[in-house]
Amino acid sequence: MKHNICSDSNSFLVVLSVVCFFYFAVLPGFLSAQETDPQQERFEWMPKKNVLVSFTDFYCSFFISETNKFPVRVEGAYNEEEQMLLRDGDVLYVNRGKDYGFVEGQILVAVEIKERIGSPGKRGRSGFLAVKNGLVRIFDIGEKISKAKVERACSPVHVGDFLLSYQEFDEIRGDDLGYNISEDKIGDVRGQVFYLQNDMVQLGPGNRGIIDLGREDGLSIGDQIIAFHEKKRLEPFANLVVIDVQPKTATIKVLSEKDAVRKGDLVAVRKSETQSR
Repeated sequence: MKHNICSDSNSFLVVLSVVCFFYFAVLPGFLSAQETDPQQERFEWMPKKNVLVSFTDFYCSFFISETNKFPVRVEGAYNEEEQMLLRDGDVLYVNRGKDYGFVEGQILVAVEIKERIGSPGKRGRSGFLAVKNGLVRIFDIGEKISKAKVERACSPVHVGDFLLSYQEFDEIRGDDLGYNISEDKIGDVRGQVFYLQNDMVQLGPGNRGIIDLGREDGLSIGDQIIAFHEKKRLEPFANLVVIDVQPKTATIKVLSEKDAVRKGDLVAVRKSETQSR
């Protein structure tokens, strides 16, 4: 039986072509995919910090206002059927125009002023409960009246809501410092919880309230403070974060707790490292 040299030669060329293709085209890509960029790996596997204060916390919460009147307000709705409740995309009229210095694209915060509330006891800090209902954007400026569109409604925007200046805000990330701290780490600046979100009976993680400590007491947005019971000794039971701060009061959110936060519970700042020594 004769050996077919041409057939063998063709087979060899086919195999050689496959090997070359694999070596020069497939293998480099495969090896490249297997190589690990140490910096990229650290980025992907690095534990992500928790969001302590989110966009929603800042723009969709509430605070204590020292006044119940502001110059700019929602005057009416573009569609008369929307007179009561305005949601994303709805158009409204603002009672100020070029005379007030508006610029096209300007964002304002819609705020509903409610009842007067205050903290009991010797601190006696009070004001009007102000609820942030959402953001509106000016798009058509007249001489005396402007048009705006609801950009983001946390809850329905109402005709009559006041419109306050918008502040840029970046979410705050970090670690929940917890409430398991010794008594000597609790600072001397102390106050109490005097309002609970939606008049709730108690607050759990994620719920919000108002305390009678504020900017004048050294608080800033993102600060974590302790809620504690004062019995024979101080008993910390919850960790709170400041999400809005006013001169005399602050809005807080519960981060973690072993017991629910209630109206009248005591709060305190943490001592700094230098104060604890």
